Amino acid sequence: MEEARLKHKGFNGLNFRALPISSYVFAESESGLVDTVFWEYERTARQMAQQFGEKNIPDAVRKSLEKNPDDTFNLVRVVAPVEDIGAKVASKFEYAHVDIFKDMSMVLDQRGYHENPYMVGRWDKASGETRGRGPAMIAMDDIKSLNQLRKLELTGLEKAVNPSILTGEEGFIGNVKLGGNSIVYSRDPQNVRLLPTELRLDLSSLKAGELRQGIRDMYLTDQLNLPSSSRMTAEEVMTRRGEMERLLGPTIARFETEVLGPMLERAVGIMLRAGAIATPPEVLTGLDKIDIEYVGQLARAQRITEVQSMQSWLGMLAEWGQLDPEVMQIPDLPAMARLAAPILGVPKKGIRGAAETQEKIAETKQKEAAMLQQQQAAQIAESAGKAAPAMKVLQEGAANLSDEDKQALVQQFAGQG
Repeated sequence: MEEARLKHKGFNGLNFRALPISSYVFAESESGLVDTVFWEYERTARQMAQQFGEKNIPDAVRKSLEKNPDDTFNLVRVVAPVEDIGAKVASKFEYAHVDIFKDMSMVLDQRGYHENPYMVGRWDKASGETRGRGPAMIAMDDIKSLNQLRKLELTGLEKAVNPSILTGEEGFIGNVKLGGNSIVYSRDPQNVRLLPTELRLDLSSLKAGELRQGIRDMYLTDQLNLPSSSRMTAEEVMTRRGEMERLLGPTIARFETEVLGPMLERAVGIMLRAGAIATPPEVLTGLDKIDIEYVGQLARAQRITEVQSMQSWLGMLAEWGQLDPEVMQIPDLPAMARLAAPILGVPKKGIRGAAETQEKIAETKQKEAAMLQQQQAAQIAESAGKAAPAMKVLQEGAANLSDEDKQALVQQFAGQG
């Protein structure tokens, strides 16, 4: 991954390129990460003039540029740490590349990089090896066998559809024509018959099915595809997802370490140096490493078990809460909701921040308190209305009653109302 060709000052975009696996070799550092790449590639005369400048290309290429700009030339690019390659670049760079014109062993360009621009990912890697292997390499024997079996099947079908003819020596007159509506002349028609074939497509189909299943197993096809049956329970789906994570765990971890992580660090570095990203806050000054959190579909699928575990736990607590309500005070539901949202892919715009959430909670409590006050005021007014007849009696004809009798009389009238 490199920065696009400079067209204007500032950030010019990123240029991603996949290289054929047969065009390069690489070496590892002492930590097992790829830090050296030798890449043999071709460029036309026109492309070399664009890449290196017309003044910097050899005379032979310059002549081709004038007469036939589509002529191709072989080049070799070496990318390695600066201290290993001895390139003439500034000391601030950790990596450098040297472009060599292969036909003349001539250095055309030297350039420095802050990060390694080449990411080499390996599907699987055994101890002591460098290149590693992919599922196609592991299944290559079965793939070749299946192709050969299909070739034999087609040959057998050709013999079955257009079988050979068995006849005596010099049994036909002239050339034998086997096309439709053809006329064939024979000296002894009674001895002319088709040569029987023992074609067993059932056996070849059975073996082809075994080979095909073996190839599918190498690519983890059956393990990565959930059955489409509607009878699967939630527990079965969770179990299958767990199997998928165990199968893909080592591969994904290696891919993140060797490809995704370095690629993101380089992209951020290029954009930061070009001013396409705002300057980081001072609290991040001095940090030489950043922690990358992946939020893509595959990363969320790996963490979906966290949401499922929370759901199972809350369901269990709900059952236990019928026996002891205090257990429902254990889970922190707001925190669990914030944890589940990014895993389920909920957009950030649909989630309130912590401060806004607290404001909403305080506002709700204020509304509830105001409603409670209104209800209490209504109850007081209602009680006062019910006590009005009793007060009238007290004022008109119960002047001689004691205070206790007056209070009892008021409560009696209030209860009757």
